[in-house]
Amino acid sequence: MEKSTFLNLIANLSSTAKKGKWELFYDSVADSMYWSKKEVSSDSKLKKLSKEISLYFNNAGNVEGLMVQCFRNNFLTQNENLAKTSIVKSMNKVENGKPISLGSKKEEVEALFSESIKNDILKDAFEANYTLKDLERVLRV
Repeated sequence: MEKSTFLNLIANLSSTAKKGKWELFYDSVADSMYWSKKEVSSDSKLKKLSKEISLYFNNAGNVEGLMVQCFRNNFLTQNENLAKTSIVKSMNKVENGKPISLGSKKEEVEALFSESIKNDILKDAFEANYTLKDLERVLRV
């Protein structure tokens, strides 16, 4: 049986991000975390996949990034392993006019973030009693 497009997309978020050179950015005013290309296409549209997570899809149906709403006030409280990495403290810091890099923790943080994203999307889908068919419909651009 062929793996669904939806499950394939979720399973490959990390590799999609790596290939697209996505960057993490935290907006403290909106309490939203973005993990996306530096500039998403002007034709990109946000598609909500869970209570807090939306993906940016361009007109070709390719994912260019994601947004997590209520990141610090909700998402991190449900994902303690990610919270322990001090992800928000590392974001958007500037030293000598240049952003501070996550350095050697970048891959660890991105891996934990990706895993947390997958778990959150699937948990919300399960709690809402969505079928795989329901989830596949969300991906149609």
